[in-house]
Amino acid sequence: MRNKEFILNLVVFIFVWGNYITIGNVLTPLFGEYFSTAQISVIGMIFVITGAVSCFLMGVFLDRTKKFLTAIRAVVISIFCLFAVSPFILPLGLLWLTCIFGFFAGLFNVPILPACYQYAATQTGKLPPAVVNGLMMSGAQSWAFTLSLLVTLLMNINVVYGLICMTLLMMIALICAMCIKEKSLLNLVSNKSVLTNEDSDSVASEEVEVVAESVERTTNSLFAPV
Repeated sequence: MRNKEFILNLVVFIFVWGNYITIGNVLTPLFGEYFSTAQISVIGMIFVITGAVSCFLMGVFLDRTKKFLTAIRAVVISIFCLFAVSPFILPLGLLWLTCIFGFFAGLFNVPILPACYQYAATQTGKLPPAVVNGLMMSGAQSWAFTLSLLVTLLMNINVVYGLICMTLLMMIALICAMCIKEKSLLNLVSNKSVLTNEDSDSVASEEVEVVAESVERTTNSLFAPV
């Protein structure tokens, strides 16, 4: 894994997707002192549904435009801005305002899944997509477990501390996303095409040699002395 661009993409995915899972895990510590269980369930439902819809829309966008890096940066910038204001709006304990936060949190977080996955498949050349996706998801799940424990501890002290922690992590993800170079992606695509052409030429040459040997054997057998 010496591919710097892939490592940056991996860090972005781990932080953002881990952030998404962590939000779901800390709903009670985050909103327990402000809302009832039923109200927290409504917030969680809004969070999940908008995430599913935005993930589908992102898939359609990427399929038509192939602008993976643009999508990644847009997602990370949006989620960073949202969490930057969260320490000021969530402690107010207003249900309608928190529902709006849940709406945009799902809307901005989940699209990182198709964006980073498809970008990584382009970056890693001949590595099987299943291996790459497994590496990314296992990293994100492990990070989410650790982050959930950390944020829960911080929120037990003060909810704002946990939100500030998540905001700082989104800042790191944003820096990594901005450090990914668009040119590198184009070069990787070009190199992959060249490798594919070379492999095709190699296979074609081998097929020509096999046919030539077959023709030679047939000719020798026809004109061999009886």
